[in-house]
This record gives sequence, structure tokens and C-alpha cells, in this order.
Amino acid sequence: MKKNILLAIASLVVLGIAGVLLTQSTDTAEENLGRPLGVLRELKKEVRYKYTRTFFWKDAHEGRKVYDGSQIFVGPKSSALLVFAENRKIRLNEETLLRLSQVEQNPALIALQINDGGFNLKSGKGPMDPLVLNLDDGQFKIISKDAYDIYVKKSDKKLALSVAIGNLTLQNVSGKTEVATGTSITIETGTSTENGTSSKQIIAKEVSPIAFNLLAPYDGEIVREQTQPVFFKWEADGATALHLQYCSQPDFAENIVDIDVTSQQFFPIPLNTLKGDVFWRLVAHKDGVPVYSRSSFFKVGQVDTIHLQLSAPNYVRKGVWKVQAMIAEDDSSNFDFQVSKSENYATLQDAFLGKSPFTSLLDSPGDYFIRARKNFGNGLFSAWSASKKVTIRESLKSPVIEFTDRTEDRVGNVISEIKWSEVPAAKQYIVQASNAASFNAVLSQKTVTTIESAVQHSSPRKVYYRVIAVSEEGENSAPSNLLVSEGSSRLQEEEQKHLAMEQSEKGKNKQTPKPVIKSPNEFNSMLLLPFDGSVFYTNDSIRFEWEPFFKKPTVEISYVSDFSQDVIRIIAEKENFTKIRPMERVGKYYWRLSFEHAPGQTEYSKTQSFTVSAALSTQIEKLALKFIERNKWNLSLQIKDAKPEETFVMQASLDSTFAKVEHEQTGRVRDVIALSKPGTYYVRARRAKGVSQIQGWSNVMTQILRPPLTAPLLKAPQEALAGADLAKVHLGWSDVKYAAQYIVELNNTNTFGSVLRSYRVPENNYDLLHSQRDASYIRILAQSAEGELSPPSNIVKVKGLLPGPNIEKYEIMYANLDSKDSIDQLHILWTHRKNALKYVIEVSRTEKFEQVQRFETKNIEFFTPVKEIGWYYFKVTPISAMTDYFFAPTTVFAVEYKKVESLQLVTVEEPVNGAKFPYNNGKYSVSFKWGQTLGAGWYDFEISQNSDFKESKLFKVEARQYRLPLQLKDGTWYYRLRGRNPNQASPWSPTKTFTLLK
Repeated sequence: MKKNILLAIASLVVLGIAGVLLTQSTDTAEENLGRPLGVLRELKKEVRYKYTRTFFWKDAHEGRKVYDGSQIFVGPKSSALLVFAENRKIRLNEETLLRLSQVEQNPALIALQINDGGFNLKSGKGPMDPLVLNLDDGQFKIISKDAYDIYVKKSDKKLALSVAIGNLTLQNVSGKTEVATGTSITIETGTSTENGTSSKQIIAKEVSPIAFNLLAPYDGEIVREQTQPVFFKWEADGATALHLQYCSQPDFAENIVDIDVTSQQFFPIPLNTLKGDVFWRLVAHKDGVPVYSRSSFFKVGQVDTIHLQLSAPNYVRKGVWKVQAMIAEDDSSNFDFQVSKSENYATLQDAFLGKSPFTSLLDSPGDYFIRARKNFGNGLFSAWSASKKVTIRESLKSPVIEFTDRTEDRVGNVISEIKWSEVPAAKQYIVQASNAASFNAVLSQKTVTTIESAVQHSSPRKVYYRVIAVSEEGENSAPSNLLVSEGSSRLQEEEQKHLAMEQSEKGKNKQTPKPVIKSPNEFNSMLLLPFDGSVFYTNDSIRFEWEPFFKKPTVEISYVSDFSQDVIRIIAEKENFTKIRPMERVGKYYWRLSFEHAPGQTEYSKTQSFTVSAALSTQIEKLALKFIERNKWNLSLQIKDAKPEETFVMQASLDSTFAKVEHEQTGRVRDVIALSKPGTYYVRARRAKGVSQIQGWSNVMTQILRPPLTAPLLKAPQEALAGADLAKVHLGWSDVKYAAQYIVELNNTNTFGSVLRSYRVPENNYDLLHSQRDASYIRILAQSAEGELSPPSNIVKVKGLLPGPNIEKYEIMYANLDSKDSIDQLHILWTHRKNALKYVIEVSRTEKFEQVQRFETKNIEFFTPVKEIGWYYFKVTPISAMTDYFFAPTTVFAVEYKKVESLQLVTVEEPVNGAKFPYNNGKYSVSFKWGQTLGAGWYDFEISQNSDFKESKLFKVEARQYRLPLQLKDGTWYYRLRGRNPNQASPWSPTKTFTLLK
């Protein structure tokens, strides 16, 4: 009974204490806990916390603050993010118990004590307060001036610390105190004795590193989605557990993808889910401690298909065609365009960097290939578009013509049949006739679509014919050969008779010449003033003038062109002119002359017009400047209400007061003022008629005439080898004022009589890629928006490219068993490269040429011994005595060396072992047969009367049977066979015997 009472009292005491503690925990206010040290975020599953003044654990929720002395527990398959000040974040792993505390009441200096589990700590950039880690009874500080990313794990009273990013300094630690990226250390407490006194200390030891090698993609590589998968590739010797991590941020701050790749050396890249820059690294685990590789990055290239469109070739002039390439639905991006006559674009004919469209002038016949890719300007390009092919035909050839028939009818018409050779690409032909072989004047021409035509003339003199071929695009061939058609014989006879009659008439009428009567059609050429369409003002007198042929004609003036009303008639007092007072009515007038051509017969000249206008003020509306050639410009004026034939006095001066006039001319508004001197021009105009001044000067407008372009100054180029068949030249030059673009010209001589290649670039620098075999020359020209070209820059010389030779054969040559000194060798044979003095051969056992053997030879064939089985990699570089070349190696070739295996054992079919053969008719008849051995070129057949084959006889047999030599003596013989070729032998067959009886 007493025992039960004591148990009850004890239970009440425990319940009472628990109730007090529970009440204390519940009533604790957060404002009494001090300043928060951090906030819990991104909670997954079981995350609990406990404040320093509470007894029970509580479930944590998003945004829960933690204070000095707080503890955090993360359960199995759970995680949490603890965020501090200064952008420091801790990712707590599962089954982790962490305690936070302030150091010396400094809220910025936080101490972390991990009792179990692990966490990942990331810090932001810039200087920040140290972080303190507690280990047993000791503390040490982590200090870094830059951002860092570390992993901490507690196990077996040890701390493991791995650095993924950053450089750390550890204070209050002995041993490894400087820890860099990729380094892992273990930290534990130890005892040191000094002067007889023992003390505890924290010791840091470096974990032996892992040899990481990130193979692909390499740093900065542009990777695009392809039909075949693209892989991450690496080497990691000594790693028992391996993870691949990648994300879009160089500090791996968030959105990390983590993949277990243990025992793997590659993993496919999911390019369809990535874009922009991608950073990746490896995380290995050695003895439970993570070890980080360096991080690498690559760019995910755009894979949008470039839709290249080509116009049909447009004929420009003979031998020159224009082709325009454009990108569908994209005229704002920059593109690289390339034009080549080879499908692999080994040599470029034209290239352009800029916006679509791109125009190229093609000046030689053949097939051209054009492609384009988008240039994003940061070293990132799209894939090349599909090549477009365009064919430029040959220029039209001259036809060759000949007569096939010629007839003359009774009235003198000469009819000829001509035909000519068909000209490829000609759509039609122009047949021309002329009285002169020069064809300065063409009598007639006609266009036909056949290759024959009938021509006709009615002339007593020779007529010349020729044919010109015309293409669909408008190209004309050179004229054909000339055909000469003699004049009509009948017309020649008539002409001689008519000439004789004229001579006779001249003799009769020599004393009484007849007056010459002009044809009415010639009246129209005899009106001199005013010119048709002239303009007069209301205060101008108008002068009419004609040739003296007209005798006192009447000047008729009317408002209507048919002179049906309001006709003013003025009888001329003078022989060839008259003058009338100013016309008051403003508008258009018509005038003509009426006269007697013969008694009682009135004739009229043609009708011309003039306009009478009110005197207007002159106002210049616009000036237009047109470039003609270097230092030559044309300035045109647009004047308000100006008539087409109205004349003006126009002045241009470099002085605003017009004290000195640079240019003055009188003319119509369509006439231009030629300018050449740079400066600011002041321009004015006034209406004028003859020498009379009608109006004052107009408003003054200004026009700036810029100076001509100066020559660019080309800097020394920076040259480098860009590939096995490509050299890169970085060009830079001085900026030219008023230049809209620059033309980079490449030629194989420094005279630049003809330019080999040219490139148009918008900036004053350019990376030129070329594959010129010999040294070349480069110069720069600036071009303005109007088309003016500057003088060329200074000329620089760039190196040519001496590419690797063509490898004709490479193989492993195995040793000849019959030659004592013969060994297995790598054999290489190539074609001699012009200008090469010698060749350097590099041989390595690895594709990266980490350990290389170098050999030099002046031959085109090379041998080197090989011993170790496996792959041998090699490349050949030509070397020249001249310095004007880049020496480019060939691509890397590889050949596998395998040990030669023995041939298959020979199987003897006849005779049976121990067979006996009698002496018959003075000889022994013994025949041997055996099975085929694959790879054997012949067989060694060895016989002896000794079982150890001493004093044996060896026969080389190329067949699979052999008859015993006649000269063998009687007794027991031993024999064996083996298959052979120059490099291989099979084992000897089992020894067998036969007996020759006496």
C-alpha cells in the first residue's frame, strides 16, 4: 500500500514539472528572444525547431525565425533552407541537427554547431563577416573576401569540409589553413604537448584529391541540338560515388540539376531544355567526403532554321550578273553570307556581314553555292542554312552567218536568204542592214526568233548585213561577221541613165536657172524665236524671228491652238523679225506664220507656244546635293511655282554676304551647279529674262559640302592559325569621318590591279578568315553613304597557309619473320607539298597528344617502330624555309596496332602416322596431303631421321600436297608442317613418322 502511494506522488510531481515547463514554453514571447539570426524557407516534410528557453520541439512553418541558441532538426527525406543576413544561405540535408548562436553578443558573427548530418552553405559577393564553426569544445572561423560555396558534414566526431567555389582561410586551425576550389579537408580535435603542458587543438588535413578531367563540352564551346545526341564527357579517377551538376548560373546558386553518374564517363545533354550559358561540374565522394571539380561552361546555340531565298540571276552587263540573297521574315538581324564555287566553301568568292538582303556580283560562269547563318554578336551563331545553288551561264557568243540564196526581181529588189549558227541562251536575233561596214547608220533592222531570215533591199549600192544575238535578260552578243550584198544591177543601169539625162539638161539650161522652191515640210525648221515653250512676264516685250526665206509674213497669235478665235495678226515690217509690246493677259499662247508660197496660195508654218506669267517672288523650297565623283558634286534647286523652261540666275557662295560668289549661272531649274570645294555654301536665285532683271533675290538656303574621305590607316595585323586549312587575320584601322562602311580588299599582289576578294564591313575592325596558299596583301578603302571611295590605306602583307600534305597511306607494317632485323613499324606515306623543305611528324598514344614523339624528315615516307598494342595517333606538318607561311598540320589520323596472332595448326591428312613404303621400281612413292590454314601463303615441310630434327631438310611448299624427293635413303623419317606468310607462322604440327623399307 505504501509503495503504491509513493508511485502516485512521484507521478504527480512529474506531471507538475511537465505542466510548468509546458506553460513556460507556450507563454514564451518571441520579442523576448532578441534579434533573429535567420529565417527558415523551402521546408520539405519533417522540419522542427526549439528555442533556448523552451523544452519541447515544434513543427516549423515557412518563414519561422530562429534566434540565439535555437536548434533545428531535419528529419529523414526532408530538407530546409536557412537564410542569413548578407545573402548567406544554408541548405540543410536530411537527418541534420544544427544549433545557432551569437559570438560575443555580435548578431553578425554566427556560430554553427552541427551534431549530425550535413549542410551546403553559399555566400554572396563582397566582404562579409566571418562564420564560426564549433567542433566539440573548440571553435574556428571561416573567412573569405569573395563569394563561396562549401559543403559541411559531421560524422564520427569529424567535420568534412569541401569547397565547390571560392578561396577560404581557416583561423584557429593547425595544418591546412588555406582551402581553394576543388579542395576537401577533414577537421578534428587533437592534443598537442608544449613545455610539458597538454592542450587541445583543431587539426585540418587535406583529403587526397581526385583527378578530374572535364572533356566535353570544352569551355566556351557552342553546342547545338543535332540528330545524334551530344554528351557530357569526363574522367574521374578514384571516385567511388560521382554526381553531375549543371545550372544556368556560374555560382550554382539555384536551379541546380543533380544526376548520379557513378561508374559512368558520359551522359547525354538535354539540349531541348537548355538555353544560353550552361555551367557544369562533377562532385565525387571519397571516404564519404565530397570533392568538387572545377566548373566549365558552354553555350547552347540557336537551332532555328535559316530560310535562305535567292533571286534569279539578274543581268548587269556582259559577263556580270547580280544575285540577291535574303532571309525570309527577318530583315533586322545580322547574318553572315558566304558565296563559293565549291560545296565545302574552301575558297570564298564573296562574303558579307550585315542585315538581309545581300547582293553579290558574279563575274565568271559556273555553279555558285550560297549560304547564311545568323550572327548574334557575342560569339554565338546559328547553324549554316542549307546551301542554295545558282548557275551563271557563259556570255553570249557571236553568231556566224552565211548566205544560202540570192535573187533579184525585175523591178530591182534584191532578196537574200541568210542563216546563222544557233547561240546558246539566245531568245531572239536582231538582223541589221547598213550602207557602211561600220554600221554608224543602220538602214533597217528586224527581230526574229529563228536562225534564218530573208532580207531585201532596193539599192544600186552595196548593203552590209550582220546579226546580233539577244538573251531573255537583255544581253547582246558581239555582232556577227559581215555579209555583203551587191547592189541591184537594174537600179544601177537606171541610175546611170538618169545621171546622163541630168547632165544633158544642165547643159541646156545653164543660162536660165530656175528659182529653188523649198518643200513645205522644211518650214518648221525656219522658226527661230521664241523657242517652243518659252516663258515671258507681263512686262516683257516679245521678239519673233525667222529665216529670211519668208517675205513679210503675218504673225498670227491666238489663245487656242486651232486659231479659231481671238487671233492677233501682225504684218512684219522687217524681213526676218518683229517685236510686240508686253501681253497683259496671263496664260498660254499659240503662234505661227502665214505667207504666200505661190501666187494665190497661202501656207502656214508649224504652230509653237509660249507662256505669259505674272511677275512672282522667287522662293527656294529645297536644295539637293548629288555625288558625282571624288571632289565633284552637283547642287540642284527646287523653286516654288517654277515653269519647266523658265530661266533663273543662281548663285552659290562660301560667304553669307555674297561678297565673293563661287558659282553663278543662268539656266532652268533642272540645270545644276557643279561644286568641288568643301565648306558651307549659301545659295540664292532670282528670275531672269535675257539681261533684264525681273525680281529681287530669293531667300538664302545653306548647303554643307563635306570634305572628301581620307585614307584609313591600317594597323599591323594580328595573324593566327584558325584550323587545318584556315588562317585568321584580325584587322584594325583608323576611323574615317563620313564613312558609312569599309571595304577590305585581299589580293595576291601589292599592285591591286584586280582584287581577288573583297568584304564590306560596318566597323573599323574585322576578323578575316582565308585559305590563301601564298602570302597575300590587304588594304582598306572607306566608302561614304553616297558611294564615294577614299584613297586606299597602306598595304600590309599577311602570311600564306602551308597546309598539311595529303596522306596517301598509313598502316602498321609487321615484321618479316625471315628477316632477322625486321620489326613492327608504323608506315606513313604522303604527297609532297609545294614550298615544303621538310616535314614534322608527331606521334602520340592519346588523341590529345599529351605525350608526343616528334620526328623530322625531308622524305615523303616515314617509318617508326611500334611495340605497345593499342591506337597510335599522328599528324604531319610541312615546314618551309620561308617565313611567309603558317605551317598547318594535317587532321589527326589514327591506326590500331595489334599483335600478330599465330596461324591455325596444320592438319595432316595423308599418310597415316607410321606408314611404311616399299622400294618399288627403283624409287619410293610417298605423297603427303594436309588441310588448308587460313592466311597461309605457303607451308614449311620439315623432315629428318632424328626425332629432334637435327640435320633436317626444309621444303617450302605453296600447295597443300607434296611428293617425297627421290634421293631419300631408307629408314624411319620424322616430319612436321606449319603454315607461313611473311609475318605469321602457325605452330608446328605434331611430329609424325613414316618408314622407307629396303
